[in-house]
Amino acid sequence: HPDKNPDPESRKKFIKIANAYE
Repeated sequence: HPDKNPDPESRKKFIKIANAYE
């Protein structure tokens, strides 16, 4: 889970996915 793993790379990936979802 990106929330449990505050990794900069994971966060970037999560943001990219969230952006693609919108």
